[in-house]
Parts: sequence; structure tokens; C-alpha cells
Amino acid sequence: MMQLKNNRSRPIIFFAYIFFCSFPLVVQAVNDAWGLTNFSFYNDTLTSDSGNKMSFTIDSLRYSNSGDTLIKILKNAAYDVLSERPYRPYHGRVIRDVIILQVNVFNKDTKENRQQHNSILKLQHLLDFLHVNTKTKVIKEGLFFSKNDTVSPYLMAYNAYYLRNLPFFQAAEISIKPLSHTKDSVDVVIITQDAFEFGASFANSKVTLYNVNFLGGGQRVDVAMSIDKHRKPTVGTAASYAKYNVLGSFVDAAIGYTTLNDAAPIDTGVYETSLFMHMDRQLYKPTVRIGGGLTMSYNYSIDVDSRSAGSYRNYAYKYFDVWGAWAFNVQQLLKIGFENRTRKAISLRYSLIDFSRQPQQQIYRLDPVYNNRQYVIGQYNFFLQSYFKTRYVYGFGRIEDIPSGYNLALTTGVERWINRERIYTGAQFERSKIFTKGNFMVTTIGLGGFFRNGFEDVVMEFKNDYYTKLYSLSRWKLRYMVGLNYMIGINPHFNKSINLNTEKGIIGYDSELLHGYQRIKLTGEANCYAPFQLLGFKFNFFTVAQVAQLGDNDELLFGNRLYSVLGTGVRIRNESLAFRTLEIGAYLYPGGPSDMEKTGIQIRGIPNIRFRTTPIQRPEFIRFE
Repeated sequence: MMQLKNNRSRPIIFFAYIFFCSFPLVVQAVNDAWGLTNFSFYNDTLTSDSGNKMSFTIDSLRYSNSGDTLIKILKNAAYDVLSERPYRPYHGRVIRDVIILQVNVFNKDTKENRQQHNSILKLQHLLDFLHVNTKTKVIKEGLFFSKNDTVSPYLMAYNAYYLRNLPFFQAAEISIKPLSHTKDSVDVVIITQDAFEFGASFANSKVTLYNVNFLGGGQRVDVAMSIDKHRKPTVGTAASYAKYNVLGSFVDAAIGYTTLNDAAPIDTGVYETSLFMHMDRQLYKPTVRIGGGLTMSYNYSIDVDSRSAGSYRNYAYKYFDVWGAWAFNVQQLLKIGFENRTRKAISLRYSLIDFSRQPQQQIYRLDPVYNNRQYVIGQYNFFLQSYFKTRYVYGFGRIEDIPSGYNLALTTGVERWINRERIYTGAQFERSKIFTKGNFMVTTIGLGGFFRNGFEDVVMEFKNDYYTKLYSLSRWKLRYMVGLNYMIGINPHFNKSINLNTEKGIIGYDSELLHGYQRIKLTGEANCYAPFQLLGFKFNFFTVAQVAQLGDNDELLFGNRLYSVLGTGVRIRNESLAFRTLEIGAYLYPGGPSDMEKTGIQIRGIPNIRFRTTPIQRPEFIRFE
């Protein structure tokens, strides 16, 4: 392990940069903290009351699909408001009819269309012609209510959130249209806009083609190929098929294979083929009692580099993982005033990695990674969750649903690894808080470890991400974020050291010299969203600063060397397309390790990031990574 301590003076310019990036955020945070009377643990509210009835006009609603009107409804949907607030005035009213209206992928309002060149409009019309809109049946199967049900604001909010997070929609809204001739009934209007179904990605010698909504059936097809003359065989392929909400059961299922080493190989420096199958059913709405999932795969190494027998790791293993969850007291949540009741759930998971062939080298036969492992863990959750609608967090203007609430997870289980049994206990608390002015914060604290003749592989983590409200500068949009991450591993047995190279480390770091069992990282980022667009592509100009320290678990971390990055760049995305966000950044690495360049330009694709759908996931150990 390299020596991490360094007594050289820290670069003053770095702290000035951090201060500049985060100053508005810090001022806002102090203001929020000073006004503690506005800090409500159970009832996250905003200063402005958005509980007024939603009013809009659609001529001949049952028979007309006015694209311009529908686009305006999607574009002007209320945000910076708790998701259930707009539905509260209609609580208990009978749903007379459910009306589904769809907007073409590239449909814009009249003003935006006037700004487009005629040839661009023709191209958009052609792409709309090639695209198959989501079938009405698929949308109906994704609804939590039907005709003659009564309006539940809580359920409506969850349903809108569920639809917006389906990967083949770029926008979805559930609106309520009051009826002029009666006060006890309403029509519910579902408005959706698909993302363009076809997509492609390119990385080195790999080309991937995909369809995120094949034939409009809520199903995805991926095919990939890699041609590399330096590997044997020269050609590698992959294919997968996924179906969302199978037969209206809210089970997502996928099956596929890959020979491209892109299915989370078991170790670094290896190349795997994988055959896999996956099914998952989340607790997708507050009244669902049962969730769970199943994953199975068969994986084996392939010698694409024609290595010698002494260096090639020849292995094969099966992976089996199943879990289930049961939620309590769900029916009371639909009663008015009961939305803020704490929910409870229990979950159980069994996982097995079974090697049918181990590497021949003795060093790997003794490595825990290449040995059988199985465990059973259970979890008890206390949680409360609602959603807050906003824009410009990870997206480029679409409605984003931010969870508001808390989750306390108590975990225990038994693990057998290399014929070594040990007991696991852990606890994790997560709090998502919406402040009165539109700022929000997500905090996670966790502690867990194993016991066998004493505690070992103990992990403690703390994460806090604070986002400011959305600022407007003329037509530009600006949002700041500050994040603090800390992790320490105590008495490691199987846990390997961590570094600064992962996503939890520093942007662009790729060093083999830095290892430790304790890490802290501070991030400051400013995102400025441009009011203009080019061919539907929108731009987010960002600046970022990160500083991190790494050390052993028995030393004072703040005495160690400071590693940092300063960066600026642009993120580009067309939310009508299924492509990843393109990020182009230029970075400076003051005081970086000796095996890295001091500057760098990075071009990468960022997946469509969204906040976690539900606090109830399959039980996990607190990972040291």
C-alpha cells in the first residue's frame, strides 16, 4: 500500500473553486437550518399552495386529440409540488370514465414548430411514422384504477409516477377533468408521450442496436456485436429481450445472453460469457402487499487473449438469487389523512454462487471470489414515502419525481463462504427531505458487519446529497448540488481495499497506486441549462469540483494527501430519444497520482438516472466499494 500522507500545502485555488460553486447552496442551507420551524418530519410542504383544481380545456375530449393542447398540458404540468396535492380536491369522487390520449414522439406546440426548419419538420414526421405508439392496452394494464372506482390522491400520484418511470415514455401525466353537470363524478385523463423506440450505442469495437418499445408492446429488444481482430474469436455477440408488466402483473422479466463480458463479471481481468434470466416485481404502489424477484445465470470464462495456461483463469459458475417481500397495513393508506402513516414490511432473500469449475492456479483456488458462497438474509423496514415533482435534476426539463420520506431497514442473516459460517447484522437509515423553498436533501447512514468469534468485515457509511431549488436567470435554469460521502471498513476479512477509481471516487481517476480502507469525498457541482436547443438536443453546461482522501482504517484520515479534480463541460440530451446523455468534459487533476495524466478530456454516455422507485428492495449487505 502506498504512503498516502503528504505535508505539502493544499492548493488555495481549489478551495476558492469549491467555495464559488457551492456558495449559493451554503447560503440557502443556512437559511433552511435557521428557519427550523419549517422543518416538518412528516408533512413536507411548500410555501405556495398548489392545491387548486387543475383546469384545462380539451375540445370534444372524447373524440379529439388536439396535439397542441396535449403538448401544452405536458409541458406546463405543475412542478415543485407534492405529487398528490393536485388530486386532493377530488378525493372520493367517482371515476365516470378513463380517457387515454397519446402525443406523437416529436410533436411540439405551435410556437416550437414555427422555429423549426421545414426539412427538420419533415424528418420528425418521418420518424413519427416509423415509430409505433404504445398500445392502449399496455397503458391500461399500467393503471391502478378503473371506471367506477373513487379518486384516491395518494394512488393517483403513485400511478403517475409509475407511468413516468417506464423507460419507453418521455412524459406522462394523469389529470382530472371535473364534470359540469355533477359534483360527485369526474373523468380521469391519461396523457402520454413515447420516447422514440429505436436507438444505438457505440463503444470501442462494440455496436449495440435496441428498441425500447418493440411494436408498442412495452417490451425491449437489444442486439450487440463486437468485431476485434485482437480477440479470439474475433466476433462477439449479445442479445436480450425484456417485457415490462407481464400480463398486467407488474412483473418485469428479461432473458438473454452475452459473450461481450458486459454482464457484471465476477472479477477484474477476466472475460465472461453469460446466459441469464431475471424477473422482478417491486412494491409499485402503496396498497401492494407482495413483491419479489428471481435471477438465474450461468457464467463461464473465455480465453479471448490466447493466454498461457498459467495465466488464464478457467472457471464456470451458476448464480441463483430469489427474494420476496410482504407489506403490512396497506389498506388504511387510501383513507384521507392516513397517507403519512408509517408502513412496515418484511423481506427475505436467498443467494447462491456455485462453481462447477475453479481456476487451476492455487492462488485463485484460495481466493474467496472463486469459491462457493451462499447466504440467507432478512430485513424489517419502517418507511414512509411520497413524491415531490420537480424538473432539471437529472433530466433536461421533464417532470422528475423526488422521493420524500424515510426508511429504516434492520437486517440480519447467515452466510457460508469457503465453508466458513458467520452471522450478519446491520441497520440503515435513509431520509429524503423536501424543504419549504424547493431545496431537497437525501441522507443515508448505515452500519453493518459479520460476526464469527468477533466482528469482521464491518462497514460504516454516510452519504448526504443536497440540491438547491431551481434558479432562473432570464431563460436559463440553474441548480447547485453538494455531496459528501464517507466510508470505512473495520477488521476486513473478505473485504478488499477500496480506491478512487469507481463512480464513488473521483471523475476520470484510473490509478492502480491508491488503495485504502477509509475514504471521504466532497463534491460541488453547478448545472446551467440552456434555453436553446439544436434539433431537439438540449444542453446542460456544468462545472464540478471534487476532493477526496484515502487512508487506512486505523489512522486520522484528514492528515492524508488530498486528491482533487476541477472540471467543466457540457451534457447533451434529446429526451425524445432513448439514447444516453452525452457528456463531454475537460478536467484538471492537481496533485494526482504519478500513474495518471494531470489533465484529461472525457467523452462518455450517461444512462438515464432516476431516483429509486420504492424503499423496499431486495435485502442487501452494506457493500464496501
